[in-house]
Amino acid sequence: MKCFALLFIVLVSTSLFSQDCIIDEWIEEEYFFDSQILALREIISDTNHEYKDSVVLPLRITNKYLGIISSVYSQGTELTDTLFNYYSIHTFPDIPYSQIAMLVDTSYIWVKTYIQDSLISGNFKFDSITSLYNFKLKYVTYLTSSIYIRIESSETLNLQPLVAAFESIGGIESAEPLNSWYGDGDDIEVTFSNDTSFIYFSIGWGDCPAGCINRYYWEYSVFNCISKFERSYGDPITIIDNSSVQDILVFPNPLRNKVFISNSTGKRLTILIYTLKGELILKQHTMSGSIDLSMFNSGIYLLTILTNKESKTIKIFKR
Repeated sequence: MKCFALLFIVLVSTSLFSQDCIIDEWIEEEYFFDSQILALREIISDTNHEYKDSVVLPLRITNKYLGIISSVYSQGTELTDTLFNYYSIHTFPDIPYSQIAMLVDTSYIWVKTYIQDSLISGNFKFDSITSLYNFKLKYVTYLTSSIYIRIESSETLNLQPLVAAFESIGGIESAEPLNSWYGDGDDIEVTFSNDTSFIYFSIGWGDCPAGCINRYYWEYSVFNCISKFERSYGDPITIIDNSSVQDILVFPNPLRNKVFISNSTGKRLTILIYTLKGELILKQHTMSGSIDLSMFNSGIYLLTILTNKESKTIKIFKR
């Protein structure tokens, strides 16, 4: 299960991490939404945050997180290739950012108009807010004397300040931000300690719709826009398959000199290791144990596990 009790869980204002890191163009394009979620997490976790009443996420906070992510990406190592390209780890959107659910009174004419038109209600305040923040009607549920509606914005917003604004409108009985994502998954988390940031990339697996059972982390520190790999830890990365091959564990990954095979199938295994060009560089028979890769250069390799009737191939990463 996802662990939030990480070291240095200290969320601070942007003044403690104000360095302007160069943002890679690819990171800006591929991780802009991630940085918005990270910025939103920072704002809503701090009741005294300077932007707690700002609906639009300040670009300076978004860019702060883009810079941190870009600092790691700029290393250009096999490990960063693992995180950004092979696993393609992104921030899990575990907080409301675009949808608001409302209970509205059907006796108000503007409510009926909005349900029918879905764009204009005739209520000046309601129409002004929904127009300003690009909200559209997404879902309607009819109850006995009220209607439950869900509106969705095309933007990533701090929704909490809008709740009071909507609830002040006659005809809206209640409003609350709604999270459209459930369960758990891969994630990126960032914490701060003084002028150093710590960024955690993690992959989750094992019944993630209900909350991932297993998780593996890669931790980096970033100081003066220079990143440093600190450590990796967590559950051994499992070969996930519907066959009996799922009972075989390969760890650690990334590795330094040895990769370990844990085999609970009772079957004799054939281990094949290939380069990315398809060249077979190692063949070994085993039940369980370690495989020495110290003679090979750092890089990405393909590890294939063969049993009598099944096979599975994964990428392994040697530092």
